[in-house]
Amino acid sequence: MEVLSIERKKGVWWVMLNRPSRKNALNKSLIKDLSQAFDKVQKEGGKIVILKGNGGAFSSGGDLKEFYESEDPVSWIWDSVTELNALLIKIRKAPFISIAVVEGFAVGAGMSLALSCDLVIASEDATFNMAYRRIGFTPDGGGSVFLSKIIGEKKYNELYLLSRDISAKEAKEIGIVNFVFPQDKLEEEVEKLVEELLSLPHEVIPFYKSLVNAWLYKDLEEQLQRERDAICEVIRQTDVKQLIQKVLTKKRS
Repeated sequence: MEVLSIERKKGVWWVMLNRPSRKNALNKSLIKDLSQAFDKVQKEGGKIVILKGNGGAFSSGGDLKEFYESEDPVSWIWDSVTELNALLIKIRKAPFISIAVVEGFAVGAGMSLALSCDLVIASEDATFNMAYRRIGFTPDGGGSVFLSKIIGEKKYNELYLLSRDISAKEAKEIGIVNFVFPQDKLEEEVEKLVEELLSLPHEVIPFYKSLVNAWLYKDLEEQLQRERDAICEVIRQTDVKQLIQKVLTKKRS
């Protein structure tokens, strides 16, 4: 089964994470396909990309099962995070509008993937969680960047240190979600928003995004590298596999 499905409608690209049995967990194959999808959209002059997950969840974050089963967990994380970082930079620099549509949950790197997009839309039952601390990880995949930029240090500290769920309602209140819609009206409302965006001049988008990136994300690449270095060092020094085994056992029960 393809880990990513792509549909094109009138200059709008619907890109769907397609690992429903793994709650759309991010592994190297899915990250690579996402990166290639963004390359294709740019090459063909796409105006809007809508990123969503198949199977009732946006993304459960990094694939903990693959990490746990890897013979060299440090190398697995290093390689995966390196590829994810390149994808996030590509999303930020893309000369088109990116929209994340979150249903179910967006966790860890899955949450950061959503926040790297220009707009975030959530269903009323959506849930967000940084989740890193509960498995003994430091943030990766922009986890120390996008959320802290939006909500400020103290609230960011709260959400990382307590690793608690954030409802769609709270997510909108603190600014990490732009729009929240009932599940049964979600697709209709997304299409309305897309129509409105397409009715406005598109030529300004690359310049507008360049300005935002220069002001808010000028050190993005360096910080993403720091995140990768930190999480690899944590894995070298601690027994995170024991914590992850508990998480995986809990999911199976």
